[in-house]
Amino acid sequence: MVTSCPDLDACLRPDTIWLLIAPHPDDEVLAAGGLLPLAARSGARLHIWQLSDGENNPWPQRCLERRLRIDAAARARWGARRCGESRAGLARLGLSDAVVERWGWPDLGIGERAADPQGAALALLTERLRALRPDVLLLPGLADRHPDHGAAHVLLQLALHRAGLTPLCLDYVLHGRSDPAAAIRVELDAATQARKREAILEHASQTALSRGRMLAFASSEEHFHRCDRPVAPPPSVRLPWSLPRVGRSRLRLTVVWDGGARRWSWADAPLTQAAQGWTLRLPDAACGHGPVYARLDTARRGLWIFDRWGWAPLV
Repeated sequence: MVTSCPDLDACLRPDTIWLLIAPHPDDEVLAAGGLLPLAARSGARLHIWQLSDGENNPWPQRCLERRLRIDAAARARWGARRCGESRAGLARLGLSDAVVERWGWPDLGIGERAADPQGAALALLTERLRALRPDVLLLPGLADRHPDHGAAHVLLQLALHRAGLTPLCLDYVLHGRSDPAAAIRVELDAATQARKREAILEHASQTALSRGRMLAFASSEEHFHRCDRPVAPPPSVRLPWSLPRVGRSRLRLTVVWDGGARRWSWADAPLTQAAQGWTLRLPDAACGHGPVYARLDTARRGLWIFDRWGWAPLV
């Protein structure tokens, strides 16, 4: 097994601390079911933070449990099932000694925690990162279209800034596409692919409706991207998205930074339109204090949960 990143190779040694952020209890095996065993065999100490139990996953639950209505008790039972599958999957990979923590954040609710002006989630992540001080951080990428994944990336980057930590940060994308030309590649031999496949199949609740998509991650390579923290933006920034000509009244814009957050309806946001696109005037409190991220979405999610625009750094 070979990686294409010398900095990553340098962290494959005893007593390094690796932390993987999993918004749901299958992300760890899908994203890094080959890399994590390699790190463990090198003597690294592995930590996995599962931010949610994946309990808000209604269609596989309706299919397997033959139910229409899903109440709080059913969601809790489903989340416990998914966490059990995660333990079994990690055991298949020989990672039973990894320190796995269940944070119990709401599935499909991490975006609201990122947008919380009080910053409770950010404060907790900052405190825990300072205590752990990881050498390697594997986290969801901004290019991932699952709303929990993009929000987790934002929270982690802001927490790292606040904590003053600079681990080797690599992100992964499980929903959507990332730039293959810039990917850090981890080659998986046939035996490692087979073990990863077995670990994925332990997640029977998820493979019931998505077997082909999930098993595709047990390929010959795992891909990660180096994610350096953006610099502080100027007071006015151009929004990075192409926007529809109709339906703008339903849009809302969220901006978060280390120490605060703001959310506007499209009509109320401090925006200026020019030939190059829309320019946003940032709140004074967001200027000069590290990275700033924005999200464009609509208040009503509907049946389609994945982000159309998602999160982006403002630079």
